[in-house]
Amino acid sequence: MECPSCREQVEQKERGDGELVFYCPACGWGKENLAASGGSRASPSRTAWLKLAGLWVLSLAIILGPWAGLAYWQASLGAGDSGGTASAKAAPGSDASADADGKAASESSGEPDKAEKVAERMREKITASGERFEKRVVDFLVGWYWLILAAYLAIAAVVTPSYDPESTGLFGGAIDDPTTAEDNFHRAMRTLAMILAPGKIVCSTVSRTVRLGIDAAR
Repeated sequence: MECPSCREQVEQKERGDGELVFYCPACGWGKENLAASGGSRASPSRTAWLKLAGLWVLSLAIILGPWAGLAYWQASLGAGDSGGTASAKAAPGSDASADADGKAASESSGEPDKAEKVAERMREKITASGERFEKRVVDFLVGWYWLILAAYLAIAAVVTPSYDPESTGLFGGAIDDPTTAEDNFHRAMRTLAMILAPGKIVCSTVSRTVRLGIDAAR
């Protein structure tokens, strides 16, 4: 290959980061590319380590934040159940006395409101069913959190959604474009990229840590 500057033969040399670049020893063409990494890999600076520390703080917040929130949610649900049980045990005869009072009032009025009682019982059953379902979901997320996190990080490390920001719809994707269906795909890819963004931060932090460790060991 000839040098585009002096037409002499250029040499191919390995840069400090392992990349092969072309360099002309006659006129110095390509010298800036050869010296882009200083000719040899320098040890990581203090600034690089400080940036890495900041990334680890952010990554730990991404990893531990949801788990702490789920654990607190689980504890609050358990405290609510124990509080309800304790209050029920504290007044064992309250329901019976309330029913007796309601029955006496209904008999005195001569028109018992059975429909209201049935509706109240249905509401209580629906509420209890919803609370049980909520507790099961939270228990599942807490128990399988680390496995779910590992799968999420693996997907974030492999999958990189690509989309065209100009084709996400009207007003930057705020409104659907009725003239085409392509914007639906690009909006979905944009949403997926936003979901995977925290995972990519964690993966990038781990990757940078490995690279800086290797550089520091050289």
